[in-house]
Amino acid sequence: MPLFQQAQNFTIGNGVFNDFSTFTTNNGLGPLLYLQENAASSAAHDSEERWPPPKCHVETRKRVLAFLIGWIQQRRAERAKSIVWLYGPAGMGKSAIAQSIAEQCEELDILAAVFFFHRLDPQRNRAARLVASLALQICETIPGVRPHVEEAIRSTPTILKKALHIQLKKLIIEPMRKIPPPDEDHLVILDGLDECLGTENSNPAKEQMVVLQLMETIQAAHLPLIILIVSRPESWIQDGFQTLAALRASTEHYDLYKNSDRDEDVKTYLLSEFARIRVESKLIDVEPWPSESVISQLVQRASGQFIYAATVIRYVEDPWSSPLARLDVLLSSCPPKDHNPLEMLDNLYLAILQQSPNHPLTKEVLGCLVLISGIQSIEESINVTGACQAICKWPPYALRGLHSLIRTDGEGPPFYHATLNDFLESAIRSGPFHVSNGREYGPLLLRNCLLELANHSMQSNGEFGLASDRGQLAAKAWRWLWRFGRQFEGDQGIFDALLACRFPAQDASLCLNCSLDMFVLDPLIEHVGQIPLNVGIHKLKKCLLKLQASYDEWVLDTLQALPDRQVFARFVEAVLQLPSSTDNFNVSLSPFTIYFEGTSIDTGTMHHIGAHRSMMFVHGGDTPKDHWEATRALCILMSLHPDIIQFLATPGRSKNAGWHLISEGQITRLAQACLRDLKLLYKITSYTYDSKANIVWAVSTMIPLVKSPEVILPELEEFHEHCKQYELELDPIEEGLPPNKYFNPLDWCQQAVIRSIFCGNTEMALGLLDFLERRRPWILDSPSKSLYDALRRDPKALMALINTGEER
Repeated sequence: MPLFQQAQNFTIGNGVFNDFSTFTTNNGLGPLLYLQENAASSAAHDSEERWPPPKCHVETRKRVLAFLIGWIQQRRAERAKSIVWLYGPAGMGKSAIAQSIAEQCEELDILAAVFFFHRLDPQRNRAARLVASLALQICETIPGVRPHVEEAIRSTPTILKKALHIQLKKLIIEPMRKIPPPDEDHLVILDGLDECLGTENSNPAKEQMVVLQLMETIQAAHLPLIILIVSRPESWIQDGFQTLAALRASTEHYDLYKNSDRDEDVKTYLLSEFARIRVESKLIDVEPWPSESVISQLVQRASGQFIYAATVIRYVEDPWSSPLARLDVLLSSCPPKDHNPLEMLDNLYLAILQQSPNHPLTKEVLGCLVLISGIQSIEESINVTGACQAICKWPPYALRGLHSLIRTDGEGPPFYHATLNDFLESAIRSGPFHVSNGREYGPLLLRNCLLELANHSMQSNGEFGLASDRGQLAAKAWRWLWRFGRQFEGDQGIFDALLACRFPAQDASLCLNCSLDMFVLDPLIEHVGQIPLNVGIHKLKKCLLKLQASYDEWVLDTLQALPDRQVFARFVEAVLQLPSSTDNFNVSLSPFTIYFEGTSIDTGTMHHIGAHRSMMFVHGGDTPKDHWEATRALCILMSLHPDIIQFLATPGRSKNAGWHLISEGQITRLAQACLRDLKLLYKITSYTYDSKANIVWAVSTMIPLVKSPEVILPELEEFHEHCKQYELELDPIEEGLPPNKYFNPLDWCQQAVIRSIFCGNTEMALGLLDFLERRRPWILDSPSKSLYDALRRDPKALMALINTGEER
């Protein structure tokens, strides 16, 4: 029929007419050319744009590949699920797995179609071309479908301008229903679903939900197709699989992080690639290279990330540089300034982080998790990310877009990749997402941990309410975070949060490898801010008294429970009489053990007093005989922890309970003996036991309990001169240590000053300050300078401020 039969009274200007009734072109493609023009050619597994594609290295990924091929080749009637969702963190090589599966299925003639999404390709970063691409490939892989697809396009020339679910129905579902089903189901692969972002102003989550809805429609049509969806475990994708009922029922989830031999696979890849580089670079004679320890180090850094391993290989194999030198650069803690060896990895991290909708909140999340990940005592059984989110009261969307970097469910550390920490802590690499050394988020996280403990720390039975992950995390983390205390007051209110907690008695005995008082007072020395004297100093003293009271309660209960209280009293008395009482102690050097009255001090006191608060200075191992002969008095002398010594020597804490076993004169002689005998330790070297550091730590604890500085300062002066003379005799280069690393008694004198002030011993504090000013004046130019100035200006006024919070 003529196009305008019986038409009247109209004009056409510059008309362009397309006749789709034949849809034939000179090359014979017909409607498929139209289909091809609307497909994403670069999305196919064998496209020129992706060549060479990433794929699994030989001898790696065996477990996941075996699982997938087994599922694909199952008989139709025996297959429980028709969809597999393979998910894992960024950089684990998911696309390489998808590529390898596509190639294997192509060889088996059971591949239907593949679509590799990519966030930077406008043809592949949205759903618009998905159906056309799948339909075009199916016409090639299942030829019987082709005429029916062509007929659909001829009958509806505008089909590719219609909604995607209509395209799916007309171009895939209806054509496949018109052919006899093949003997084996064919596989459709969608890789990188999380990179389907949509147009510039669209919502990626909605765009990805559209794709999931299309796959659910295919599944519900009962076609001879099975589907492999590969993506990062983003929260909205997880929600999509749960929200769509038919999709949920037909999908098997495969967690690549949990169900792969990731470390072994990375090691296999590295060994193979380094062997190739050795041959190509003519390094055959360099054996072994890299060493086994270097390979282990690289595997540990990779944390299962093939992108890290591939970045290492790509960097090392540079043909214009020495592979040995390039590998040394990668292993160095100081990367070169002129280029970034891990640029590819950094770009991946930045691309993920920049997708987060709220950058300040994202940075807070990362900053807090970096701090938490540095706490070694956190149990692996805790869901760290979930607990931290609960403690900090982050909204549900705080982790949006971060699921491929941060472990949001299950137990263990918060970051999938060890390299993420290094990235975030480098301002050059992470840019706007740089996380400093904790000053920005340390106080915030500490306050939240203490508020958590204040709300839930005590149950009716007197125990910590630590059944939840958040309670356990808060109890562990706050002690480690306390070092950020100089920033507490003002808006943070950290001291108030601590004072609101009701700690169980034993918790105060578990401070981090230091005495209780110095743990609390450490914020006065740490270079992380300032505590205004008129705001925080009184509350800091109250915090110290609170924890000391809790510790005293615990230690009294423990001492009362000793099987023989008199044995312990005799032991303390013998310690105080050293060195004249050394005959009361026997020593075994293999292993190194000290016995008192036939009982091991380790067994007799540590078992009852606790590993954290006794026997801090008696160590076994390779302690040589000459070490024992020179220091036996001190080893016995210091067999009790400084906290126990402080308790036994402070009448206000121990006298009423009958445990004031150390008099003022005895504590004075104890401190003097330590300073005198410490000189014997200087020519002793032990790699397992730092006698000097441990004993001077104890001395700094005892000095504030000595009333008169005149009896201590002469010993301190003599000790300092001895240290100075000895250090001049040493060659730091020969010893392998920089000069500043040698032991110096002045480093801990500042601690003794702080302790003396808070003990009310201002006379000792002033004497030590004068000593420091003569010997090392720059030490006084410290974060505690305002405290020292206040002490010198008016000691009584300072003590009133500390004890009452009121200025005189």
